[in-house]
Amino acid sequence: LRIHSSGGTSGEPRPTFYTPWDREIGSIMRARSYYFHGLRPGDMVMNTLLYSTHNGAFAVHEALWLWLGCIPVTTSAGIVTRTRRALEIAKKWNVNSIIGFPEYLLHMAQEAKEMGLHLDSDLKLKVIDTFGKSDLVREAWGCPAYDTYGMHEVQTISSECPYGGGLHIWEDAFIVEVVDPDTGVPVEEGPEGSIVLTVLYKDAYPIIR
Repeated sequence: LRIHSSGGTSGEPRPTFYTPWDREIGSIMRARSYYFHGLRPGDMVMNTLLYSTHNGAFAVHEALWLWLGCIPVTTSAGIVTRTRRALEIAKKWNVNSIIGFPEYLLHMAQEAKEMGLHLDSDLKLKVIDTFGKSDLVREAWGCPAYDTYGMHEVQTISSECPYGGGLHIWEDAFIVEVVDPDTGVPVEEGPEGSIVLTVLYKDAYPIIR
């Protein structure tokens, strides 16, 4: 087993267990998303997620390295590698893609401009993968940016595609329902509700609705 903790955004970080099967399937789904977005073998991809007890950076790393043949550039975010140093590395090592949370990616774009770097010539990125706010990231960097949605416990659930129009759910791994938060009854198409998942691939522990 491997053990990682959640990020603690909704309270105390929760430990989560993964079997080898859980890790491989999660990595394959993430690699599927990144292939969707244009990443290919040999791409130099900067991973700005923090390598820590959290699952995120490792899930990205495994997808890039084991399943896509990309070269992970393991800078993490500014707390591990200074943002300006990461941008210097991106230029010197010919990084052509970046993965990270939108707030940090927007900060990186601003730092690059303050350093006098030209995002279209000094940093020739072909794609950025983010976790929300892809429209803002796309505007800031001037290159394609796509959203990949997931959770610590279940990894990648859905992903944008180059044609737009929302996120595609990986239906071979999840049953996704939108339910009334008070009753748990699925809502009709249109009204808002809470997302509940049934995960079809997990070994270490079941996740049912």
